[in-house]
Amino acid sequence: MPKSEARSTANELLELIRAGNAQLESLEAAAEREMKAVREKYGERIGELASRIKDSEKALIAHMKRHKREFFAEGDRLALAAGVLCHMEEPKVSIPRDALEQAERWGLTDAIKISKSLDRAVVEHWPVERLTLIGAVRKLKESFSYELADVKVKGKRDG
Repeated sequence: MPKSEARSTANELLELIRAGNAQLESLEAAAEREMKAVREKYGERIGELASRIKDSEKALIAHMKRHKREFFAEGDRLALAAGVLCHMEEPKVSIPRDALEQAERWGLTDAIKISKSLDRAVVEHWPVERLTLIGAVRKLKESFSYELADVKVKGKRDG
């Protein structure tokens, strides 16, 4: 491909990207305006309803706790017309704040997590001799990028 043709193709691709970006920006802005209007229209009602549901859930759990014997005398599930009430008991370990220190003190290391990792920022500044010791190599990384010319695209604005 001749040099001028290759440059022309690259320029055409840049133009396509720039035009696409302008269209995308405009479309995203229009979508955001519409979504903002929908959030404003329904947001308060959704928040109120979600709050009422949360309050009802808390009230139901408190009611289940108060009537635990009655509801769960025959099992862990009680079927009602509107749904099923469930009760579960499972063991849970409560761990105090100083448990790590106590585990170390008593040599209970099987429960202690130790996370080791290399500090890449430090290793990247090492000389080649040190890199070789750990099997690392310094390579050149090739990358390509582009910049669009700062040209304002004229077009209709949604209003």
